[in-house]
Amino acid sequence: VKPDEHKKGYENITSAKDSVLSAIVIEGIGIEDARIIWDNQQTRDRLEIKDLNLNTETVSINRPIDVNLSFLWLNSNNNLTGNVKSETIISVNEKLDHYTSTVSKLDMIVAGENIPGNFLAASLKTDVDLDLSAQNLKIAGLHLTMGDIGMLADLTGTSIMVNPLIQGTIKIEEFSPRKLLKAWSVSLPAMKDDRALKTLEMRFDLFAKQESADFQKIAIKLDDSQIKGEM
Repeated sequence: VKPDEHKKGYENITSAKDSVLSAIVIEGIGIEDARIIWDNQQTRDRLEIKDLNLNTETVSINRPIDVNLSFLWLNSNNNLTGNVKSETIISVNEKLDHYTSTVSKLDMIVAGENIPGNFLAASLKTDVDLDLSAQNLKIAGLHLTMGDIGMLADLTGTSIMVNPLIQGTIKIEEFSPRKLLKAWSVSLPAMKDDRALKTLEMRFDLFAKQESADFQKIAIKLDDSQIKGEM
């Protein structure tokens, strides 16, 4: 067989496989009130997931799929409980190597004695584009909130399968350290100015590799003071 003919045959097989995948249509997936228990007999770790609900619209290649997920979880070893609710739109191509996702809502609540304030609520929104063939990753419009702290980020990744490099800008929105520490039951030392630690905000550029991370253009504003630098 000539090399060109062999290559052409491979391309025909690949094209046929892609056509088959494109033709597959699942009229939605539904799971209601499911329960999953993971019990490690060696380490005695136990994780229970209950009230698991998963609902999707029609599932098809190259078509956006609405996915709604919710569940409760319990980690008896750490006495932690929580719940998760998410609304996501997912899309994947015929070759299964390019994924896009829009997380319009991901809310999580964690409660337990080991959590500062015994309670933590977090929320996430973002757009993700993962191209495995090009080894590129893009995270756009990420907005993460944990209690009173909010974080904004736009990140890109290259060579993610071999020598990953993640870079982008991260911003911590203004919040009150004084109020946060009080919610965590942390006592502040006596200060001359009762208004100290009233506001804090930060931004920096991140360059992260497998074994190192650089923080550039760091800008911190604490009350009326400003700090700039690099690490």
